[in-house]
Amino acid sequence: MKVLARVLLLAAALLAGAQLHSLPAQKPIAADVAIAPDGKRGFGRSIDQRALFDLLRSKSELDRAFFAELDELANSTRLLLMSLRHLYAERGYFHLLPGSAAEDFGALDAAYAKLHDSPAFALAAGDALAKALAAMLVDTRFNVRRELVSRAEFAVTDLEHARAVFGATVYGYVSLTPEEMQNIAARADLAAAELRALRSDLEALKPAPGEPLSKQELELANKLLELARIPDERMRAAQLRAVIDPRLELEKRMQPLLSSARIEPRLAELRAWRARVLKAAAEIHARVLELLPDTSQGETPSPEIARLKKSDRITQAYVRAIEALAQDPLDAEMAWAAAHAREFSWPGKDGVLYFDRFLVLSGIRFGDAIPGNGRPLTEREQEALSAVSNFKP
Repeated sequence: MKVLARVLLLAAALLAGAQLHSLPAQKPIAADVAIAPDGKRGFGRSIDQRALFDLLRSKSELDRAFFAELDELANSTRLLLMSLRHLYAERGYFHLLPGSAAEDFGALDAAYAKLHDSPAFALAAGDALAKALAAMLVDTRFNVRRELVSRAEFAVTDLEHARAVFGATVYGYVSLTPEEMQNIAARADLAAAELRALRSDLEALKPAPGEPLSKQELELANKLLELARIPDERMRAAQLRAVIDPRLELEKRMQPLLSSARIEPRLAELRAWRARVLKAAAEIHARVLELLPDTSQGETPSPEIARLKKSDRITQAYVRAIEALAQDPLDAEMAWAAAHAREFSWPGKDGVLYFDRFLVLSGIRFGDAIPGNGRPLTEREQEALSAVSNFKP
């Protein structure tokens, strides 16, 4: 078992340094200034721990302005998203969701996508869901915003997580491999570049607080509800398309005018790279949770995993969690999994490094007087906080 463990730990170390999906080449930049893909200042992909340490502790006005701009970018975008959430609630759009989904943009987009192309059955019901769907189908700005909102939410989270993890390498126990640091820096710069364009688009498409649908949109929405009750299926479908298709054409004409559309050629390569690493990480992520016996996935594993000894399952889970983090260093659950598995056999500093990464990605700092700002901590958060708080370097 000890030999197997050593071999697996060596593999973990190698995987942590592996770039399974290499970053796209970066254009040459000025020697003393790193830039994001939209040409604004960024962290740069060649950043190392010393450079990051110096940047985070810098008292330079230019460096402070850089961080202030990132803070303002994230905060202002969150406010825009919050106002849209209120607007959608006022218009009843969240009626498409079950109560458990609350006001989740991602769930709303998924539910709407399922009904968008074949809405007749849902519209015919004439209930609150039908009225919400009819309004959404003719709400041009809503449809143009759909992808923008999802991308903005993801980019804000990515930027904030990158900032938090970077900060914890200086003011906490988080440790990153050079490859992880470059991965995070590239994602932070990409997220900031996306947000600068997305924020501009969301502001341009933002209705006034409490603004209702236009008179024309209300008339079209009511017409959809009437048409959905036509008995003849072919006639019903044709009549519905006659109302919906011109709206789709209007949306298509608006898309090229967006700032995010104009900057997409400069971001496309990095966005494709990010999609690849996240997809690779997600595939490993699922395997790790199945390997860990004390997760819901691990309670009913595949026969292949069920045959393994508990110690072997946990050792393999640690190795694969490190592999997942090499692809997605901002995966909170994999940081917890790596720490949890490591603590099982080798309690100490290595586990604390990953527990602290999990905590910072969960918005918790071990030195806070009220960790989590007073919200109840999960079992995993309590485990991590106890390990980090009691650690003696």
